[in-house]
Amino acid sequence: MYARTRDDGGVAVYVDNYLFQNEPGDASLYSPLGLDAAIAKDQRFLIGSNVIEYSPIDPNEADSEKITKLIAYGPKDANGVQPRILKVNFDGRGEKFMPGVCGVCHGASLYPLEPDSTFPVQALRSFKMNILDPKPFGFSTQEGFTEAQQESPMRGINQLVHGTFTGFKEESSDNSGKWSADFALDLDAGAYGGDFSGTSYDHDYIPEGWRENENRPVGIESLYLNVIKVHCVACHALRGSELAESLTTAVGDSRVSVANAINLSSYEKFISYNDQIIDLVYRRGQMPLSFLNYRQFWSNPEGVPTQLASFLQGFDVYDLNGKIVAPQKPVAIAGGNRVSSSPVLMNGSASFFAASHEWRVTDMPEGAVVSISGANAPVASISADTAGDYVVELSVTNGLSLETKDSAVITLDPLLNPLSIGITFDEHIVPILSRCAACHVDGGFFAGIPVDFSQGNSNLFTDVLARVNLGDPQSSLLLTKSTGSNHGGGRSLNRESPSGEENYQTILNWLINGAPCGTDVLLCR
Repeated sequence: MYARTRDDGGVAVYVDNYLFQNEPGDASLYSPLGLDAAIAKDQRFLIGSNVIEYSPIDPNEADSEKITKLIAYGPKDANGVQPRILKVNFDGRGEKFMPGVCGVCHGASLYPLEPDSTFPVQALRSFKMNILDPKPFGFSTQEGFTEAQQESPMRGINQLVHGTFTGFKEESSDNSGKWSADFALDLDAGAYGGDFSGTSYDHDYIPEGWRENENRPVGIESLYLNVIKVHCVACHALRGSELAESLTTAVGDSRVSVANAINLSSYEKFISYNDQIIDLVYRRGQMPLSFLNYRQFWSNPEGVPTQLASFLQGFDVYDLNGKIVAPQKPVAIAGGNRVSSSPVLMNGSASFFAASHEWRVTDMPEGAVVSISGANAPVASISADTAGDYVVELSVTNGLSLETKDSAVITLDPLLNPLSIGITFDEHIVPILSRCAACHVDGGFFAGIPVDFSQGNSNLFTDVLARVNLGDPQSSLLLTKSTGSNHGGGRSLNRESPSGEENYQTILNWLINGAPCGTDVLLCR
């Protein structure tokens, strides 16, 4: 890794990636031989280079705001030139496109391209550099490359990274989704005495939000050092926005901010995701997100995974022997309870580790006649002739002959207006979003709000689609944010009220049926 400051005040870093393999295979199986190849600069094992540059967004205007740019280069060709590449396979699990594959760990908000095929400015602004924690690195016994000898240059790079964080902090609050850099600044400088006066990295530094007090459970400092610091915070500290950080919510006997919980800057923010952590870490295996981190996390299920589980309320993910094991059991996801008209589209595509699917109706109104189309497919259509509650069960299995089931109660209402399959964005979703537009409007009271939900936004439909997941509609940010405690504006869709539940069901049915836009020539262009 090589780093320097630029004449325009920015920072440039490039990393040469060396990998020694006896034979082609899993590129994530790093070994000390790769370190030896890097020290020797043995070009036979150079698999590519990454460039990270904090520089003006307009290369022709040195005074324009600075953003972080990520670029990849392949191995040297016959002429000794490393060509720029647009997709990489650094982990041996398939090619992934730049810069999105890097943005996952660099704090990026990966929104779809603009209608003219350019990257959204908000997305470009969201990439950041990472803090270097020496602990996960491998060091050599060769002169010049021991951990003690590398500590000073790593500290120097962290100071450069700290400077880029300060640059982001000083940017205008009018920037959409402006990042709150405070926690990352604290993590970076805090490990060096708070102001880089310390010459060595303090592996035991604990930020204020993770220190034990009378309102926090015993053991959270150990949780932070063993789990959060090692597996979570490096990426999460780079995420979120500065909006609503000053707003507090009652948690026990104290009031804390959980609006920007995605950055995990406090125990309260972290634990506000209790149910999602159980689901994403232990059931789905989606977190930790990087492959190397995931393997390290699960290297000893009785260690870090068990320690984390001990802090989670309602934890119930055990194998048949009552042990916590890495995710392998299929996870059936039927799509949640909802009110619908017939036919009902059931989407089980979000199920994990599923090799087969089977839909059935296990309970229905007396005398009802039901038919299922696609009963053995991830997506099924169920038709019935009688109003009332139907219990729909999805059973999934995998190659290990393991099976799980999930049920959803579908309330058929033939008088539903509009019919589920007739819900469109322009006619039915926009009026719901108009209530959000009091805050979510460009140039409104909340400067820098990440998305504009007002009808004056010409890209309203595509901006909404950037926040939905058609493969797992219930997990769409459009629904989870508006119904959760981590929304700076509070629960804008309160499912405990009749109107809130009705609006939630309308949006959910719209998503399940493919999120059609409608006929409005301006909104649906």
